[in-house]
This record gives sequence, C-alpha cells and structure tokens, in this order.
Amino acid sequence: MIQTFKIQGSGTDPYSTNFLHTDTTFSAQCSCPAGAKQQLCKHIFSILEGEIPKGLIDGDTNQIPSIAKAFQASEPGAAYNAYLQLNTEIELLKKDLANRKKQVARMLYK
Repeated sequence: MIQTFKIQGSGTDPYSTNFLHTDTTFSAQCSCPAGAKQQLCKHIFSILEGEIPKGLIDGDTNQIPSIAKAFQASEPGAAYNAYLQLNTEIELLKKDLANRKKQVARMLYK
C-alpha cells in the first residue's frame, strides 16, 4: 500500500512524502532536500513517530498510526530502534565522561 502526504516546506512547492509498506517491506521517500539525499528528514520522521507533520496540506492523517505501526514492525524499524538505543547509551556515556573529568579536576585542585 502506498500512502502519500503533501507537506508545505519553506519553498513554493510542497514536498511529496510517500510510504510503501506491505507485510514484508517498508520504504519511505520525500522530495525535500534531505530526502533527495536519502537522509531521514523531519517530514518522514514525524510520521514514523505517529505525529502529524508541520505544514501538512494533503494526506489522510488517519493512516499515520498504521504507518508508524508498520514501521515499528519492519526491519528498518528494528534498525531505527537499535539506533535510538545506541544514541541513549552514548548520551549516558557523555554524561559519565563529563562527571569523571570534573572528578579528576576536584581531586587535582584540593
């Protein structure tokens, strides 16, 4: 099933954001500059998170929850969840690193 949304960005022409999902596949594309570079853009991201994207001018918003659910059940969804988990771990490590640096400074400047 293909679902299309038109989203008005900063340019004059709206972006076209398309989702194709079946029982075995899931893909998305967007005509925005980031999407043209095959990067995860905010237009795709918001729908994958189950949110209505800012600037939406056309598309069935009732389909957004089913798109988000299909994404979560897909191989790209699993990869995205692994990315989120690693990102969380990195943020925790950054905090720990900053705390260790402060600890060393406190020990040196007694």
